[in-house]
Amino acid sequence: MILIIFYHPFLNIGGVERRFLSVMKQWETINVRFRILESQLRLRTSSHQIPTLINKDTPLTYIVRGLAFALLSIVLALKDRGFNVILAYNNDVFSVASAFIISKIYRKPCVVIVHHYDIIDGSQLVESLLRVYSLLRRIGYGRLYSLFKALATKLAIIMAKKCKATICISKAFAKLFANAYLSSNAIEYSPKNAVTLKDKEYEACFVGRLDARKGVIDLLNVWKNVVSILPNAKLAIVGPTQTRGRNFMKIIRSHGLDKNIVYMGLLSDRKMYDTIKKSRLFVTLSLSEGWGMAIAEALACGVPVACYNIITLYEQWNTCPYVIFANANDVKDATEKIIEFLRSPDPDSQQVKKCIEGLRWENVARRDLEILRKVVNDTYAH
Repeated sequence: MILIIFYHPFLNIGGVERRFLSVMKQWETINVRFRILESQLRLRTSSHQIPTLINKDTPLTYIVRGLAFALLSIVLALKDRGFNVILAYNNDVFSVASAFIISKIYRKPCVVIVHHYDIIDGSQLVESLLRVYSLLRRIGYGRLYSLFKALATKLAIIMAKKCKATICISKAFAKLFANAYLSSNAIEYSPKNAVTLKDKEYEACFVGRLDARKGVIDLLNVWKNVVSILPNAKLAIVGPTQTRGRNFMKIIRSHGLDKNIVYMGLLSDRKMYDTIKKSRLFVTLSLSEGWGMAIAEALACGVPVACYNIITLYEQWNTCPYVIFANANDVKDATEKIIEFLRSPDPDSQQVKKCIEGLRWENVARRDLEILRKVVNDTYAH
């Protein structure tokens, strides 16, 4: 049996949570036995939810929730000795620490799924504590949180390296670990029909969490430049924000973009996909990504993508001709690439979709299980 430890650092569903739900669904179809200890979201009714009394997304509440989760998950694991491998489903320090400590107590192998760490600096990964701290400050985090985040990231990487194996979703991060096995991601949604140009309502759209590392300020600056050349260009923004929606609208107005940006907040999956399909281009200027699930979702809708050429995204998507790369942190280059695209005819959406052919969750679930079985067999063979 697999004991799965899953601390959710945010109170909304992102790419990691989507992967979790899809893989668990696949595992159930082949009768894989697992027990889940997860924090407040409780994505599955069969999970043992570790409660939280704080329902806000701030740096401080993240730390408090995480410490409480780690302590309680270790205590709850003591009640169940039927598992033979512990899986930290994400690389958050609180998931990894819980899994690592439980593995030491029971002398069972520990495996960590590594999605990505906030150590991406353009075309390279940085590991030293000082460089990680400097990177986080440059992204826009405060001093205290940057220090904690840098320390937590370093600790999480050290513990993951000491585990029996890591399942890396990104090719770039797999190079960090001597115990790495490469897996992948996939997408659930595959629209049958691409919309035609006359159905397009937006020149571009962005879908994602609206925080510093997702490049939202760069996106607004880029769009301000785009509007100076194409005055009627409209950008749709979809996603939760750490501040209230009206505060984000103030930021939009401060850039003079209230007539050119439509902020939709958090949408259902159906409405989110509809928005992507109504856009000519999907834009993400994130500085910290793993595999790039949002990119895959846009391509599945037949919509090309513009993004920064950070190492993780470039290594995953550079062979797709419909992913346009701009130099990381370069607003001018991103502006020029986007304007060039918007002034050109749209590509055939069916050709765009070919970039995500073969990305199936059953393949991902099979690969993850294959790795876990190998770890268990290797451990108990000695």
